[in-house]
Amino acid sequence: VVTDAGHSIGASWGDYNNDGLVDLFVPNTNNEANWLYKNVGNGQFEKVNENVISTPSKSVGSSWGDYNNDGYLDLFVTNSGDSNNSLYLNNTDGTFTEITTGAIVNDHGNSHGSTWIDIDNDGDLDLYVTNDQDENNFLYQNNGDGSFTRSENDLTNLGGNSFGTAISDYDNDGDYDIFVSNHSSENNYFFENTKGQCDAFLGLKLVGSNSNRSAIGAKVRVKANIYGQDIWQKQEVTGQSGGGSGGQNSSKLIFGLGDATVVDSLIVDWPSGFKKIFTNVSPSTNYDTYVEDDGTHISGISYIDENSNCTYDAGEVLLKNTKLTIAPDDKITYTNTNGEYSFYMNTGTYTITAESPLYYTQFCPSNQGVHTVTVTAIGEIIPDKDFGFVADGSHSDLSVSMSTTVLRKNFENDYIVTYKNIGNNAATGNRVTINLADDIDFVSSDIQWTNRTGQTAYWDIATIEAQETVTFTVTIKVTIDTTIGDSATNSISITSNTADTNMANNTHNDASIIVGAIDPNDKLVYPEEVLPLGSPITYKIRFQNMGNYPAESVVVYDTLSPSLDISSLKKMETSHEARFTILDKNVLKWDFPHIDLQDVEHNEPESHGYIQFEIFAKNNLNVNTNITNSATIIFDYYQTTPTNITNIIVNPYRGDGQLFIYPQPTKNNIIVEYESMMDGIVHMEFYNLLGELLLRFDDPVSQGWNKFNYNISNLSPGIYIIAVKSGNKTTSKKIIKL
Repeated sequence: VVTDAGHSIGASWGDYNNDGLVDLFVPNTNNEANWLYKNVGNGQFEKVNENVISTPSKSVGSSWGDYNNDGYLDLFVTNSGDSNNSLYLNNTDGTFTEITTGAIVNDHGNSHGSTWIDIDNDGDLDLYVTNDQDENNFLYQNNGDGSFTRSENDLTNLGGNSFGTAISDYDNDGDYDIFVSNHSSENNYFFENTKGQCDAFLGLKLVGSNSNRSAIGAKVRVKANIYGQDIWQKQEVTGQSGGGSGGQNSSKLIFGLGDATVVDSLIVDWPSGFKKIFTNVSPSTNYDTYVEDDGTHISGISYIDENSNCTYDAGEVLLKNTKLTIAPDDKITYTNTNGEYSFYMNTGTYTITAESPLYYTQFCPSNQGVHTVTVTAIGEIIPDKDFGFVADGSHSDLSVSMSTTVLRKNFENDYIVTYKNIGNNAATGNRVTINLADDIDFVSSDIQWTNRTGQTAYWDIATIEAQETVTFTVTIKVTIDTTIGDSATNSISITSNTADTNMANNTHNDASIIVGAIDPNDKLVYPEEVLPLGSPITYKIRFQNMGNYPAESVVVYDTLSPSLDISSLKKMETSHEARFTILDKNVLKWDFPHIDLQDVEHNEPESHGYIQFEIFAKNNLNVNTNITNSATIIFDYYQTTPTNITNIIVNPYRGDGQLFIYPQPTKNNIIVEYESMMDGIVHMEFYNLLGELLLRFDDPVSQGWNKFNYNISNLSPGIYIIAVKSGNKTTSKKIIKL
């Protein structure tokens, strides 16, 4: 959005694809293509290659409006320089059809401002367009069949040099009045509407509570029988109307009702997600204020029901990260670290179901494991919708992880180490081992290590109970000998004398780039460039309070790529306690409501936070699919900070020949990771671009992944090719030497 340079004058917001996110249209003059940006969440936009509305022209303004009452916003674009204006019909599938017939797109003018307005309150949107160069303005009245008739009256016969226009019901008589701004020292125009008073109307003023108070982004739909037809109308509350330079309509909404005597349905969709439906609403005599309801609070816990009595008893284990689904809206939420969950709902009947944690089966509630909740009034508190689980067999399943925000050269850094038993049976005789990369040293640990030798330390733990999670801090020092930009991999593992049901989660590698100054809000991905088929992706979102006062709240949104399998989400870690929810089936939300994140000015070590999780790509992806991802971080409810966009390519091959080389570029050392299908010898050969062999290493490999570290400091700066030869197979990649 902000890196596209053009001759842009006006812009307009509207949710053209009805996905709940407000999109942006930017018109350009000077015969440049116009731009449509689809909102993909988290403060990110995707430019839409929609050729129809991107036609180069002399565009200076635009307005969204549902002129055919199909529930989707259509687009009108004003063009200057004695050009025809443009009208684009929304096809409801993300595409548009250009309307080429009728006066509305064939009246040459020097148009600037435009606004959709039901000027006669007959239930469909008319269009008012302003012109300069001493031309009359245009008024097009909607015929109700997709066509328009140009009208002539006081609104259009004054001529002038008009730019912007805005509408509001200044006298509260139930119709929109019009203000027009003129340039070149001409008086502005103000028109009082007397035509709309002849028909019924519904006037609304929205006040948000959980949403913004101005209700910007709210969508309102109204159904009424008008002149014998059931008609749905739709309007959005926007902060910018597209009425030309500086045009902004009133936030009050007017729905023309024609001869209707009652509104069958009124639906208000608030930006917060709360939906309110009203029926049999009488037409207005003034403006009715609709305040967003707080909703009813529903809560409960998830626990291990040791004595199978369907009641949580003191000492029973509370289960975190239990997935809950609320129907019929299919809202998903998870229990927090204390095994608790809560959400807000409108009146109605809902069912709440829980997904059984690994190695457990659901025992409570007895009603087929479903809580049915009927909300009869807003503001209720409905607690104790609990879910009890019992062990399914006997399993010990240990897992381990460690995370840090960043590895800063010549600084101490804290690793948050977590080991847990996600099984249902205790594990005994356990050992946690950490191996640090070269030039990274141990400093201290919250839990005293059993032994430390060089870059390796281990902790012996006698017993890890079922569902027990232990977190402690290990402080390390990134020495002055490291190189900024190089990658360092620190690893952790856990072993046990008790049989482990799943060994795949017993090791973890943390690969980070050595930095000299932290980028406080970013997103990392590992592997960094290429994803081997069947391998997990690890994402880490890092944030820091760069202000001068502690942050009370931090909220993080992450809209997952359609290429990711959300059902595979696991190994989630956060620096602070958070409430985790999945919105709209692919938007991850972490809410740190009482984080008290210290500011960098007064307490830099405590100003950092992070989120880390693991997920798999979908199995049916095409070769070389590019998986992009980013996040948005909101500090104290108002400061929105988007992260960078990560990219990773799905590797089309599996098996012998997998090759990863990092860091890139490098000065001294290069790390090569190579996957072999058998034991043997590989030949690592370094060539210049002339094909001359400069270095060769013959190294033994074992089946699986092998890692090598080569010193190439003697090579001159430039581009080289590394070829890995195994048997009759050769795999090569380019490297850059600084």
